[in-house]
Amino acid sequence: MSWKKSVLHCIWAVLQVLLPLALTGCIASSGSGTQPLPPREPSPTVTGQQPMPDPSPSALPTPQPPTPEQLIDAVIAHMTLDEELGQMLMVQFDGPDYSPELARMIEQQHVGAVILYQQNIVTPDQVRSLINTIQAHAAIPLLVAIDQEGGTVNRLQPFIGPQPSAAAIGATGDPTVAAATATLAAQEMRALGINTDLAPVVDVQAAPNTGLPTRMFGSTPAVVTKMAGAFLQALQANGIIGCLKHFPGLGSITVDPEKTLPIVTRSLGQLEAVDLAPYYQLIPHNPGLVMPTGVLVPALDPHLPASLSPAIVTGLLRQEIGYQGVIITDSLTMGSIAQSYSLPQAAVLAVAAGDDILESIPSSADVAAILSALKAAIARGTITKPRIDQSVRRILLLKMRFGLYHPAMP
Repeated sequence: MSWKKSVLHCIWAVLQVLLPLALTGCIASSGSGTQPLPPREPSPTVTGQQPMPDPSPSALPTPQPPTPEQLIDAVIAHMTLDEELGQMLMVQFDGPDYSPELARMIEQQHVGAVILYQQNIVTPDQVRSLINTIQAHAAIPLLVAIDQEGGTVNRLQPFIGPQPSAAAIGATGDPTVAAATATLAAQEMRALGINTDLAPVVDVQAAPNTGLPTRMFGSTPAVVTKMAGAFLQALQANGIIGCLKHFPGLGSITVDPEKTLPIVTRSLGQLEAVDLAPYYQLIPHNPGLVMPTGVLVPALDPHLPASLSPAIVTGLLRQEIGYQGVIITDSLTMGSIAQSYSLPQAAVLAVAAGDDILESIPSSADVAAILSALKAAIARGTITKPRIDQSVRRILLLKMRFGLYHPAMP
């Protein structure tokens, strides 16, 4: 090709590039009526740059499952007041069978707990059948409790034979004996369907004739704490709810609280150093239950028995010692309470004091009277509805913690 042709060819190539650009400028400046150029296609991702995040659903944060507290709050929001109050009652009953009286308390009055005494226990098959029937008829699974301490308070003796008392266990100085005793009892309880043991006793013996000397592990806080702690840990490790009792302490009494009201004359310093010491040590072990009892302790409250005292239940146990679990009264039918208060009166005082479960209500008629009294107290403002919610929340969380209750997702 000659040099002239080469020059012409280069000029023509340049015009092919410049001419479209010139026409574009003319079109853009020619005024209204023209259509804008289509947007540019996005350029390919440059190597090393991160692409824009994909807005698809898979890129959104994964929703977190509700907490146990949120699940329980959703349950409570749909409960009637009668259903909530029923959760706060532990009832007793006559005989070994699912009677119409027991059915009324569970199916119509919505009680949340039962306690078995020797009259309810005949054979292993009978107990299993009874408890299965109870749970099958309950909207929310019940706490099924016994007093299984060993020694003279051995409800399971027909099935597991004699068990050492707390005093005998304490005398060994060996906490593994306490743990072994509790483990055997817990395994039998689970096999029967019992889920709660109102034990161990953490009273520190300070008087020779307290009325329950063999039920105490010893006469020093250190021995009681060591043995009761091993007993409690073994119970709860085997799936049984344990209970520290009898708060703030029966170790120095000289009369029987089943018959009359004991008065503990110990100073605040003595109480702190001896009677209360096991609670300060064992509450961090997260016992499922703590039980205040019917005893007057003037150094703490000169007017009301411990189980009915806001100063002792809420002020001392909740606020000072820091226990946030379920508080269950000792039996409200004991002479120490019944000599001064009717069951409905005691129930209102107990709930106002801060107790969560009222033990042990003898009949459906008594349940009805207590429910009526509690609702009247709510109506007049003596007890608030949030106070009831608070107790029911603790009770249902306890049932969840030990695998008894599995509420549906809201």
